[in-house]
Amino acid sequence: MAGVTGRRYWSLEEKRSIVAESFEVGMSIAGVARRHDMNANLISTWRRDPRFNPSLAEGALPEADPVFLPVEIGTEAIAPIAMGSGTEATLPATDPPSPPSPIEIALVCGTRLRVESHVEEAALTRVIRAIGAAA
Repeated sequence: MAGVTGRRYWSLEEKRSIVAESFEVGMSIAGVARRHDMNANLISTWRRDPRFNPSLAEGALPEADPVFLPVEIGTEAIAPIAMGSGTEATLPATDPPSPPSPIEIALVCGTRLRVESHVEEAALTRVIRAIGAAA
């Protein structure tokens, strides 16, 4: 419904209907907006407004009641992890240390130097200086 200014005005029922349509399975906000010849941003705004989205209205029940999960704090190395189906899996409490990975350094003189990632900085500096002096 367009007014004198060319702006359309939507009744509360029209807004609620459009918002409900945007939540239907298989519908996208963009598709609903095209069907009603309107901007998708407007539908997104309406979806966040409790006047047009009954699931946001005060007193509306959430889809599922919140559940508290039991938590046990211990010093064991392996902690049991509860899976959703009632089964238990055991995972290490901490990740094992990763193996050292090699680093390749290409020097200006054309020499390629391969070292392990845990090499000491001072030792690596001495090696690079020695290679640079010899080149």
